Amino acid sequence: MSYEIQFLFNLAITVAVETTVIFVIIRSFWKIGSSVVSNPRCIFAGIFASFATIPYLWFILPAIVKPYIVLVVSGEIGIAVVEAVFYYYILNVSAKRAGVLSAAANGASIVVGLAVFK
Repeated sequence: MSYEIQFLFNLAITVAVETTVIFVIIRSFWKIGSSVVSNPRCIFAGIFASFATIPYLWFILPAIVKPYIVLVVSGEIGIAVVEAVFYYYILNVSAKRAGVLSAAANGASIVVGLAVFK
C-alpha cells in the first residue's frame, strides 16, 4: 500500500474516532445539549481538526524533524495543542475542556491506529 493510500486510510479512521469521542464526551459526560453545541458543529469540529493537522504530521514534519520518535512525540503534542485551540473556538467550550477533548480524541485515535496498523 502506498504512503498516500495509508495516509487517506489513517485520515478516515482518525476523523471517525475523534468525531465519535467528541460527541461522546460532549453529550454523555458533560451533558451539553444540542441547543448549546449543535450536532453539525460537533461533526465539523472533528473533521476540520483532523483535516487541518494530520497532513502536517504525515507530509511536512518528516522533512524537518528527525529521528522518527522525536517526530511522533513532538507532532502528536503539537497536533493536540492546535486541535484544542480549534475546539475552543469552534465548540465554544472552556480552554480546559478543549484540552481534555483534544487529549481524549487524539489518545483514542492513536490507540485505534496502533491496533489497526499493528
